[in-house]
Amino acid sequence: GAAIRFRRANDSNWINTLGVDNSNNLKLGHGGSVDEIHFGIAGIGEQMTLDSSGNLLLGTTTAAISAGKGLMIADAAGARIKLCDSDLGVDGASGYEMIVGNGGTTYLWNRENTDLLFGTNNTERLRINSNGQAYLTTTTTIVLDLNTTNSSGAYIQLDTGASGANIGYIGAG
Repeated sequence: GAAIRFRRANDSNWINTLGVDNSNNLKLGHGGSVDEIHFGIAGIGEQMTLDSSGNLLLGTTTAAISAGKGLMIADAAGARIKLCDSDLGVDGASGYEMIVGNGGTTYLWNRENTDLLFGTNNTERLRINSNGQAYLTTTTTIVLDLNTTNSSGAYIQLDTGASGANIGYIGAG
């Protein structure tokens, strides 16, 4: 392969490498080896590292991944991953976010007027619709409804199945 290597004047050690290996893969390295890729911005400093274990680090240079490969985002103001469907919008009020606030509170936040689904074994198991109703193992029958906005007061409703019978409790309004 070919490489461009850099070093400081008065220093015999290579500090940065940009090259192509024998498989035509682009390689970026630091310290004369090709084991990490560091991305920095002038005046701000290093913002992202792809470390030698395959972890992607944003806002930190220290990986605290318990096992396997991971994405770690760290910032004193909180960290988040945001996913958007560009057809629905990409502004601050759009998309889905996984957030850890600066006080440590964790959020799974759907900013769209759409359902939030959870699944196991390639099957939907829980759905929270855009009105806040929870459906367990079904998408059409309310199995569990915890409601605090009913005019009669808070209530719990359990649907017992095909008969359509409900078991419920209406508390004080």
